[in-house]
Amino acid sequence: MACGGLFRPPPVLPPPIDSFPSSNQPPSDPATTTKWGVVKCQKEASQQFNKAVGLFLSSAVDPRTITRLIINCFGDEKLKGGMFIRGKVNFEDDKTFDSLSSSQYLSVAAESSYLEIHIINIDNKAIARLNMKAIPFAGGVEGNVATLAFSDRKGKIFLNGSVENGFFSGIFEFENFTDWQGSNQSYRGQIGKFTIPACSLFTCNSLALQQ
Repeated sequence: MACGGLFRPPPVLPPPIDSFPSSNQPPSDPATTTKWGVVKCQKEASQQFNKAVGLFLSSAVDPRTITRLIINCFGDEKLKGGMFIRGKVNFEDDKTFDSLSSSQYLSVAAESSYLEIHIINIDNKAIARLNMKAIPFAGGVEGNVATLAFSDRKGKIFLNGSVENGFFSGIFEFENFTDWQGSNQSYRGQIGKFTIPACSLFTCNSLALQQ
């Protein structure tokens, strides 16, 4: 899992924590107008979602030491916080997502692509801020289907899904290489469904699409 950077701010800092709204309204960075995506769950799956987040973070921190690991994962307006994602996925040969034809395959330019993850509990306090690089030769887009992989020294994240109506949606999966004690134990699981504006993540020609 991407916990190599746990508790360290990413290169581009997010808005102040107290400016984050509820998870069904992903925050935007006013400096870049890049919109955030969100990882959500069905209301009845909230407990399972929070357990999965704890396992996701367990490659760096004993989940039992994380106070109030309760994440708003179903968009309740009365609750703050959530699990947010953003980043930039560039393509080889300077291709852009909005120029992709249905039969064309775009390979991810891993050296310049990354993913940020911000996890905030219902008390509006940051639990983790992670930054992961794309894995070389392990991602691409064909038509409206995308397969992406990101990693750091402690694990991987997989975003596999499709693009419809301008949004990239799918399942957020992770694989831990180790636990917080350094044991060489792998674990793979799913957290929930992610949704992010496609041109906020993928490189596009149109500036309007990226906002």
